[in-house]
Amino acid sequence: MDYTRNYGVLVKDCTDEANHHHGPGVGYSGVSTVYLRYKMSQNQSIDCHSGSPHATLFDDVDSGDFHTNGGPWVSYPHHGRYLTFWNFIHKKSENASYNFWSVDVRKPATYAEPFFIGLQPNYIVSLEGEGLDEMHGIEVKPKSLFEAQLALRLAAADTSTTSISESSISPERVKVYPNPFMDEIQVYLSKTVDLESAELISMDNKEITISYTENSEGIVVQPEQNLAAGIYFVRLKSKGEYIDIKVFKH
Repeated sequence: MDYTRNYGVLVKDCTDEANHHHGPGVGYSGVSTVYLRYKMSQNQSIDCHSGSPHATLFDDVDSGDFHTNGGPWVSYPHHGRYLTFWNFIHKKSENASYNFWSVDVRKPATYAEPFFIGLQPNYIVSLEGEGLDEMHGIEVKPKSLFEAQLALRLAAADTSTTSISESSISPERVKVYPNPFMDEIQVYLSKTVDLESAELISMDNKEITISYTENSEGIVVQPEQNLAAGIYFVRLKSKGEYIDIKVFKH
């Protein structure tokens, strides 16, 4: 991989125990890099190393700050547009103030209007030159922007995985909402569907205990346990045939 030109790199579920001066970051011509559930050290800075990387997502990252960066002055800014911090837990040993478009001072950073959604500081943090600062101090939902977007795209591309035949339980006669879901799933059934049973199945083909109730639109499926985020299947049976509807849990 050419470290100066990369696209779509995902760094997921890591703990940085080294606490290096250069923390997790991007540089040069990197585009669409994602750090997901990356645990930093208090007072460790992320590093956008100039050359104008683009569209980086720090997603549900724990600890760290923005106090320093690298790269030569001639290649400012340290980061181009769409640098996004989603549910970033900012941990520093004191209050912090950041001016993201201060071209006369190399520190803390030069970012082109970064986005902060759900920034959660342990001390007071003031921002200048940011593009967005929404829900400051509050964890937002979904907890992971990357996983929510991935679930939506996969759902749009493929909402059903098994259809035995064009019977009364064909995909055209069964819909689910919301998808991704949080606590319950509304299954919309055509009036022609004679439903025999409903199940919720995990990716490793284990049945999950559910309760479901009927309403005028079909049924409402409710898992009887807290589910981890991921992919599941609502399995519906009718007249000896079945269909699996792929659903995503936030």
